[in-house]
Amino acid sequence: MLISISIKNFKSVRDTEIVSFDAVKDTRQDDSRLIEVDEKTKLLKTLAIIGPNGAGKSSIVRALEAMKAIVTSPEDDQNPLRHLIGSSFAFGETKGMPSAIAVDFITSAGDLYRYRMLVDMNRIFSESLYKSVDGIKKMVYARRFHPKLNGYRCTFGKIYEYEERRELTRKLGKTRTVLQSGAKLNLPLFADVYSWFVDNLDIKPIGFASGSEAYLVKMLTEHPEWSKKLVDFLWSCDITDIKEIMVKDGHPLFIHSNVSQKYGSYFLGESLSLRRLVTIGASIFEAYYKTKIMFFDDFGMMLHPYVVQHAIKLFEEANATGKSQLVVIDCNSSALKDGLLRRDGVYFAEKTAEGTTRYYSLADFKYSLRRLNTPFDYLNGAYGALPIMSEFRFDK
Repeated sequence: MLISISIKNFKSVRDTEIVSFDAVKDTRQDDSRLIEVDEKTKLLKTLAIIGPNGAGKSSIVRALEAMKAIVTSPEDDQNPLRHLIGSSFAFGETKGMPSAIAVDFITSAGDLYRYRMLVDMNRIFSESLYKSVDGIKKMVYARRFHPKLNGYRCTFGKIYEYEERRELTRKLGKTRTVLQSGAKLNLPLFADVYSWFVDNLDIKPIGFASGSEAYLVKMLTEHPEWSKKLVDFLWSCDITDIKEIMVKDGHPLFIHSNVSQKYGSYFLGESLSLRRLVTIGASIFEAYYKTKIMFFDDFGMMLHPYVVQHAIKLFEEANATGKSQLVVIDCNSSALKDGLLRRDGVYFAEKTAEGTTRYYSLADFKYSLRRLNTPFDYLNGAYGALPIMSEFRFDK
């Protein structure tokens, strides 16, 4: 489970910005829609980041995507840090400085960790992993680059023997993480954290490229019974002409039927909106069976507002007793419908006058249940994060 994300000097984010899944204490909101970790900690199941085009909503997704790619990169990848191309903040005094990305999370074993990296395209400047034990953060390891030494100094927790520490850092280049090295050695704690990145943190493809098709093939091959579930899901969205979904010749095939005829169409032959919707449906099913932290960029693109709301409701219902989490990033304000999400589960992304992105929560604003109309208030400027429209005229 994800507790918080922190990024600095990444894409349009200059200063440290945090998006938190920690629920605020508010008796007016529905606590049954939270994941209870312990008596003190309750986490959001669903979170939305809303804002205009170009406001920096996707910077959070791209940061996590880069972090995961760096940590889990294959051995033949000469420079995993290439995933940071175009990521560093491009303006002012921070131009050319490394990016900082940090996550607080809970692994499948129930342990709480904080992992942080300070990186650019050429080297890892620092990297650290801390574990929380009875509310006290204890260091697993910390690694920092020292220019004068042209090398790293590493500090480790007491649970590791000298030989293990030596093996962890032996031949470890400036583009490889200690976390990945420890996971390959199957050392205590390392493998658990590494598997969280591999198995739980999930940046979803959503209909554009071959990744979406490959994902659907994988899900239908592993779960043939999902074919009927997906058809039923589409029917619940008022798409009633698809009677069957199968995998044929390595591609998803949709069987359409109406009063007079029946025909098949492959995945890439379907509309982009349908491809996105089917990918969302399969992801909801997967999150029911496994613990997933799913990120969907431009979640509502080409989808009707009612369909967006319906999909979020279905995830919440399917995950009623689970520990999966859903993060939707969208320009569409349909996720602001009152009662769809908790107020602390809505964040806005807005560009400042300096061109930097800031994130802030809907829970920061006072409200009354008697006069609640969040979508109307948002579109009328009560919360900011709106595009400023200006006159445009085309001249020859």
